[in-house]
Amino acid sequence: MKFEIKKSQAAAKAKMKQPYFFVLIADNGETVMLSEMYSRKVGCRRAIKSILESLNPETEVVDTTRKY
Repeated sequence: MKFEIKKSQAAAKAKMKQPYFFVLIADNGETVMLSEMYSRKVGCRRAIKSILESLNPETEVVDTTRKY
């Protein structure tokens, strides 16, 4: 997986104050996650760092949509 930091072209043209965002892309090229918008690129980097630091390979996944 990889994170890609992007700048929204539409946001830049509209002179929006939050043009930056990031996506998490799986190895097969599928977008897994799309972030909120950030005013500065450093905000994206901090969010990505926070996500990476909080990942724990032993984290439990609970599927609340399954009927038992």
